[in-house]
Amino acid sequence: MNKEELNAAATDAFNQAQDGLAVPLDPEQAEGMGAFSEDALTLKDILDDALLAAEGGEDGRG
Repeated sequence: MNKEELNAAATDAFNQAQDGLAVPLDPEQAEGMGAFSEDALTLKDILDDALLAAEGGEDGRG
């Protein structure tokens, strides 16, 4: 999916949620939109990576 398609899907999901309707969403699409917080990049992740890079270490992401 490209950015425009994701934005359109997110807008539709938001509008349906505002109307109190169920919002079926493909798991892959939901993942692409950041629905699974355990996989989401956090500010701490970014700062840890920057600190490791500044120290010359590896980020451990293979």
